[in-house]
Amino acid sequence: MSESDRRFQRYNVSAGSFSNQRVKVEGFLGSLKGWGGCKVKDMSEAGALVLTKRMLSMADTVIIEMTPRGGAPMNFRGEVDNIGTEHVSGWA
Repeated sequence: MSESDRRFQRYNVSAGSFSNQRVKVEGFLGSLKGWGGCKVKDMSEAGALVLTKRMLSMADTVIIEMTPRGGAPMNFRGEVDNIGTEHVSGWA
């Protein structure tokens, strides 16, 4: 793995392992806008790589809901640290 074992072990989220993945900005505006679709690519103790077409701003507090196939939804709360675009899909 090198680079000091990348500081944290990353876990790849396989396509199709979750029946539903969605994201919402926390707070009043988030309640008005509601949930938007997302794709979680990988996760670690340090954070997650999340792709979405929803417009997010730096330091937004977000809630990510992931529902595994045949299971109960899992909610994660975090903050937007880095914004970029995946040029192939157009997702941010």
